[in-house]
Amino acid sequence: MTLIAAAGNDGGQGICMVSDTGRDDLSSFVVSVGNIYANYYISTYAVAICPYGSSQACAIPISLASSATLVPILFKGGSFSDRCGHEIYNGIDAKGESILALKDVTHCKFNKRRAIARESGTADMLIKTFPHGTGGLFGSPNFTMGLTKNRAGQNYLKIRKKYPRNTFIWSKKPSTIQIEGGGHHSTPHPSVWMASFGPILISLLLEATLMRRDDNYHTNPKNSSPNQVSLPAMSLFKSNKNKTSSAASTPAQTPRTSIQEQRTATPIQATKMTREQALQSIMQKSMRDVPFAAFVM
Repeated sequence: MTLIAAAGNDGGQGICMVSDTGRDDLSSFVVSVGNIYANYYISTYAVAICPYGSSQACAIPISLASSATLVPILFKGGSFSDRCGHEIYNGIDAKGESILALKDVTHCKFNKRRAIARESGTADMLIKTFPHGTGGLFGSPNFTMGLTKNRAGQNYLKIRKKYPRNTFIWSKKPSTIQIEGGGHHSTPHPSVWMASFGPILISLLLEATLMRRDDNYHTNPKNSSPNQVSLPAMSLFKSNKNKTSSAASTPAQTPRTSIQEQRTATPIQATKMTREQALQSIMQKSMRDVPFAAFVM
């Protein structure tokens, strides 16, 4: 599995990733985001407003070279590694590359993992993490890229507790993780929208983005379904209480839907294209107006 990262300059223009699934020349589009910043002010969780602390360094875009290749750090069984020791790099050619890992603060702190990664010759690290049960990609140091749906994060946490070594498996077989509103049907069951070859990362959907326009932060909540249903568990961001824009939104201003409406949201339909077509399509899309695009199978 090779993850190809394409970004504008140092990543400030957005970052997008395409994964090679090993199926001939077909690729799976992961996520495309633009000018994402990491200052959480609040988030909504299970319809309740929860405090969410700001990251250590906010208002700075992710810095990732346009030529970077993301190397996933996996256990032998194929699941994402949540370890932080030097041993995880044994047998992996990650020198000069940006690596992808799973965050687990019970084993080691983020800064320690990054330091060990640097000592092992890697260029940088992106972390897959799950705040409040929602999945997200954190860039170094702790810069948010995107989020997956809350229910998907909750399902992941339940599965990980029960089968800690059998999650996040890249496989051509159906996944054990159920994702709403994203990816491709892994089974005929209508409640399962999950890429049959990938983990949550492959079905990563950008729920909301914190963008910066004219030095003014605002929220731009997005949803994975074409009808733009606002999810009650969507994370909403606001970096400045006193400054808002026309696109700004707060939990009070955002319409909430029932759980049933959330579950019946129409999923994104997959679109087939080659790797080259996928990359071209991603770069042609407006990072500002289209925070995610169709999946490529």
